[in-house]
Order: sequence, then structure tokens, then C-alpha cells
Amino acid sequence: MLDRMSPREKKLIGITLAVLIAVGGYFGVYENLRKRWNDLNDEISMLEQRLQASVHSYLEEGRIEKEYDEIVASLRIEGDDTDKQIKIMQELSAIMLEAGVSPKNAKPLNIEEEEKFQIFNFSYDDTETNMVDLTRFFELLEKRSKVSEIQSIEIKTPSPPLYGPGEQRFKTSFKISRLVYRS
Repeated sequence: MLDRMSPREKKLIGITLAVLIAVGGYFGVYENLRKRWNDLNDEISMLEQRLQASVHSYLEEGRIEKEYDEIVASLRIEGDDTDKQIKIMQELSAIMLEAGVSPKNAKPLNIEEEEKFQIFNFSYDDTETNMVDLTRFFELLEKRSKVSEIQSIEIKTPSPPLYGPGEQRFKTSFKISRLVYRS
């Protein structure tokens, strides 16, 4: 059959076959390879993002573990309940004095018993301060004693008013609770 064809027809059939093979190769092989290549690139991008998130989590783990250890250490106070109350009151008084708050009438209240913890409650009545010092006390309490919590606060205008140089002082009463690991 090819014998009867002219050289021109043979060239056309050769060119046609070459075009068909090229088009078939393009759609059959190249497009599949290109699609697979793009899929792999997308998968690599996703895995890189997961790796970055894992690295971030790993770096945060050390910081979180250190903070956890500090909190657990602050939860442990040795001694009987009276010793614990005294140590907690000393800790709170030191923070108040640093903040410029003058603790006056401090007294321990009840101790709540939980399964693994004890909650020591304290009352500070007629404590003389100003708003700046009181705010500083709250900030220091938050930073230094992550296991203490102010349960209530009452701010009273004293009579006669207490004035410092350029400021008004007032009396506050508040209740603070402190969490302690049960020994």
C-alpha cells in the first residue's frame, strides 16, 4: 500500500503521524505529568505550612512548660494551714507595700477544701490608697501571683477625705483568694 503512494503522500502521512504522536504525547503524557507536578507542589506547600506550625508549637512548648512549672511551684506552700496563711499574707503584704498600698486591717477568712487544692481567703478592710497605687497592686498581683484572685473590692470615700500631695486617697476593702496545692 505504501508502495503505490507518491512521495508527497508519504510525507503528508509522516507529518500527520508525527503531529498525532506529538498531540497524543502532549495530552497523554505531558499534561498528566504537569498535573502530577502541580499536585506535588501543592502538597509540598501544605507540608511546609504544617512544618512551620509544628516548629512554632515546638518553640512555644518550652515557654509554656516553663510557665507551667512556675505556676505549680507557686502553688506549693509547705507547713500546716496556719503556716500557709502566714506565708500567703506575707506575700500579699509585700506586693501591697511595693505598690504603695497600705494594708491596715488584714485577716484570714475561711479555707475552702477542694479535691487537690485548698483555697485560702483573706480580707483587707480600710486599706488606704489612691487609684494609681491600687492599679499597680492589681498589676503586680497579676504578674507575681498567678494563683491569687480578687473576689470583691469596695472603694469608699473616707470622711474626712484623705489627701496626699496633689491626690485624693480613699479607703478600700477587698477579699482575695489564693489557691494552694494540697500537701
